[in-house]
Amino acid sequence: MRNRLLLFPARQVILFTLLIISSYSQIAYSADPGVCSPSNGTIPELHIDINMTAPPLGVTTGQGYTYPVVVAAPGAITCQPTDPAPKTYSVYAENNGSLGTFAEASVDIGEGYKFRLQVGRTPGFATMNMWGIKGGSSPVISQPVYAAVLLYPPATTRPGIQDIVIKDEIDLGYIVVSENDLNNITSATSSNDGLTHVFVKGVIHIPPTCTLTPSPLTVEMPAMFAADFAAAGVGGPVGTPTRLEVQGVCTGGGHEGVADLIHISLYSMTQGDNANMIGVPGVPEIGLTVSDNDGKMLPVNGTEAGTVLTEQRIVGEQKMGLFKYPMSFQLISRTGTAPKPTHYQATVIMSLSID
Repeated sequence: MRNRLLLFPARQVILFTLLIISSYSQIAYSADPGVCSPSNGTIPELHIDINMTAPPLGVTTGQGYTYPVVVAAPGAITCQPTDPAPKTYSVYAENNGSLGTFAEASVDIGEGYKFRLQVGRTPGFATMNMWGIKGGSSPVISQPVYAAVLLYPPATTRPGIQDIVIKDEIDLGYIVVSENDLNNITSATSSNDGLTHVFVKGVIHIPPTCTLTPSPLTVEMPAMFAADFAAAGVGGPVGTPTRLEVQGVCTGGGHEGVADLIHISLYSMTQGDNANMIGVPGVPEIGLTVSDNDGKMLPVNGTEAGTVLTEQRIVGEQKMGLFKYPMSFQLISRTGTAPKPTHYQATVIMSLSID
C-alpha cells in the first residue's frame, strides 16, 4: 500500500530485508583510543537489501526499520590493552566524519530523500531518531543493540516522483562501540578500524500523490417533507438517491498510473443502525446509505467498500493514473417518525490506499 488520502495516515509497508554478514573479528589495535568490541565480536561489515515505502506527502519525520541482526550483544565490552579499564559503554552511529545526531551524517539518495544510520533496541518499524545508546555505571552492555536505517523525506515534495532504485550499494556509515560516555563524545572517530561498516541498496517506493474531484466532496441531498419519513416506515427509503461523481488522479509511484489498484473505505463520523448506515448528529430519525455504481450498498464502518483500477493518462512528460468511483446517497427513515423541520448534515471520511 502506498498512500491514503484525507484524514487517515498512509499504510506503511513493513520493510523486508536481506542481511549478509561477514565473519566476526576482534578490534584492530590501530583503532582510536576508546573503541572497543562487544561480547559477540565486531562485525566488520553489514550489507542491507532494503524494500520499503516512503512516508506520504507532507510527512517530514524519519521513518525506517531496525534490523534483526545484533551488532552489539549483551555482555562486557573488550577494549584495547593500552586503554584504561572501561567504566561504562556507548554504542552509536557516525558517517561522513559526523556523529549520527547531525544532519551531515545523512546520505542523499535522490529527489531530496536521505538515509541516516541510527541504532535501536528492538527490531522492527522505527520512527525514533536514536543516534546512540549510553550505558550506566557498568561496561557491560545490558540489551542487544541493532543497526537502524531511517529515511527522511524532503520538506517539500514535488508530485510525480517515481520510485528510487539503489542498484549499487551506498555507504551508510559506521556503528561504534566505545568505552566513553555518550554525553562526552563530540566528534567522529579518526580511524575506521574496529567499527561495523554498514552498506545499503534496494528500492524506496514513493507513494503517489492523489487528488479528488469535486473538491470539496459535498453531497446536496434534496429537501423533503417531514411526513415523508413517517410514510416511509422504519428503515424505508425517502425520495430518490443523489449521485456523486467521484474522480481521482494520481501521479508518481512505481506503476506510472498503469492499473494501480485503488482500495476505497468509508467511515461515518456518526454511528447509524448498522454497518451500512450513516447517522445524522442530533436527528435520530434520519439516516443515509451509500451504494456503488452497480447499486451495491457500501459499508461505512471503515472496512473496505470497493476497489477500482487506474487508467494511464500522459500529460506532457508526466504519467498519471485516473480513476472514477461514482456513489449514490439515499435518505433513510430510521424510526418511521417525522423529524422536526431542520437543516441536517453528516460527515463521512473517504479513505484511499493504493497497490
